[in-house]
Amino acid sequence: VQNSGALPSSDVLIAFPSTQIKRLSLLNVVAVEGKRKKKSFKPLTVNPTKLSDIPEDVHLFSISLPNSLNSGETISLELLFILTHSLEPFPVEISQSESQFVHYDDSAVLLSPYLVKEQVTHIKTPNNKIESYTRINPVNVVGSELKYGTYSDRLPFSSDLIRVHFENNHPFAVVEEFTREVEISHWGSIQVTEHYSLAHAGARHMGVFS
Repeated sequence: VQNSGALPSSDVLIAFPSTQIKRLSLLNVVAVEGKRKKKSFKPLTVNPTKLSDIPEDVHLFSISLPNSLNSGETISLELLFILTHSLEPFPVEISQSESQFVHYDDSAVLLSPYLVKEQVTHIKTPNNKIESYTRINPVNVVGSELKYGTYSDRLPFSSDLIRVHFENNHPFAVVEEFTREVEISHWGSIQVTEHYSLAHAGARHMGVFS
C-alpha cells in the first residue's frame, strides 16, 4: 500500500461487499517487515468504520497502522479472512455414486476504496475437475488453479463478478446447535458435557443408499 496523498495517514481502509460481510467469521491483518527468512509480522488492530460517500452495499474496516504513513511511503500488509457458507452445491441433489460439485461466487478484482495499480487473483480448487468458470480476460487455468489477471489501474469499488463450478467431495458439516454444560462439585472437580447438533450442508442424497 502506498500513500499517494499529500498528508500522512494513520490507517488503511479495506472493503467487503454485503454478500460477504454476513459470512465473515475471521479477519486478521498483519504488517510485514523484512524479506524472506528475516521477514517479521506485526498484528494490527482492525475495526468497522463508515463513510458517507460509498456504495450502499459496501462495508468498510479501518486498519490502524503501527506508524503514520507519509506521502510517497509504502507498507506491506497481509490479510487473512475466512468466510462461511461460501460454497453452494450444484446440483443440489446427487445419487450415492455421483461426485459433489459446488459453485463459488466472487470478484475477479479486489473490492477496494482506492485505485488499485496492479492485482492478480488466484483461486485454488481441491482438484483439476473444474466444470466451468467465468471468463474475464486475462484468465488462465493450470491444473487445479485459476489465475485472473494481471489487472491494472482499477478504479475504486470496481467489481467483476465471477462464478467457478468445480468438484468438491469434502463433507460440509455445520453445527446447527451447540450446548455446553459445566458441573462443579463441592469438592472442586469439574465435569463438562458438550452437545452438538450437526447437519450436512452439501448436496442432498437422492435415491437408494447402500
